[in-house]
Amino acid sequence: MKKKLCTITCLLLALLMMVSGCASSGKGSSEDTSSGKEEGLKDFRVILDWYPNAIHSFLYVAQEKGYFAEEGLNVELIAPAGASDGLTFPAAGKAEVGISYMNDATIGYADEGMDIKALGAITQGSLNCMIALKENHVTSPADFKGKKIGYTGSEPLRQMIIACAEGAGLTEKDFELIDVGFDVETSLISKNVDAVCGGMINHEVMEMQNAGYEVDYWVLQDFGVPDQYEIIMVAGKSAMEEDPELYQGFLNACRKGFDDVVADPKTGLDVLFAHEDAENYALNREVEEKSLDILLKMEQDSGKKFLSMEPEVWNRNTAWLVEKGLLKNEPDASEYVYVEK
Repeated sequence: MKKKLCTITCLLLALLMMVSGCASSGKGSSEDTSSGKEEGLKDFRVILDWYPNAIHSFLYVAQEKGYFAEEGLNVELIAPAGASDGLTFPAAGKAEVGISYMNDATIGYADEGMDIKALGAITQGSLNCMIALKENHVTSPADFKGKKIGYTGSEPLRQMIIACAEGAGLTEKDFELIDVGFDVETSLISKNVDAVCGGMINHEVMEMQNAGYEVDYWVLQDFGVPDQYEIIMVAGKSAMEEDPELYQGFLNACRKGFDDVVADPKTGLDVLFAHEDAENYALNREVEEKSLDILLKMEQDSGKKFLSMEPEVWNRNTAWLVEKGLLKNEPDASEYVYVEK
């Protein structure tokens, strides 16, 4: 009897240990979920083009609402350490997606052999613009004559400025081109240049207006330069072709996040500000509100599906880069641009 009781006791203890273990395991699973990692989700790294700002709001909303998780993804949004990370990380398999720029992606794929594929267009038009203080009277390329025109160091951008000037009957000798690096606003305010190209309609223009400066601004695409998508998402080409459904799921979740931002921009910005990297890039609520208004209007006015792309836009831009000697090879968009069926 004593031996039988001992056996029963041992069985009960074992059962209690199993129950305790299950409870402990359940608790651990809950903690993982609260930290943003759920069991069965695939890690999916996204390299931003800059610190979190209004243009990224749809990503943070999709993350907050669980839309990525619904597609089986544990998305990590990462600010870049360098300007080219949005291209080089996906190309090297260090991230699944990166945010970059149309010309950089074309040159990276065509001439530098990067293993990349354009996944989606975040903007259906160009944000890059020419900015001038109103007192400088530079409202079109025809006003370049005798002026100092700054640009942010990009050779394609320099060639675009020259092309616009030629369309207005000027030559490069009629004005002075000055590389201002990233000092877009200070170069204008300090009178080092009369106008500068390379700032964004949704950022530098908003910041200057918010600081009380009256400015004129316009996009080069209004004066003969091919249309651009400007800000795009890039994937690793090999990785995407191996698992296209994974990336389509990512796009689906992004669109849900974008739709929520369209429906409720204020909450979209609230979510963004909850992820603000104030130590490296403090956000101004008024500037970000204006920025988001511009971005949403651009997308809605385009009449296009968010993140969609047309091969013809890429091919026209590629042909222009070749014509200007900025690109040696001229791939067809079908090689490196994802077009949804």
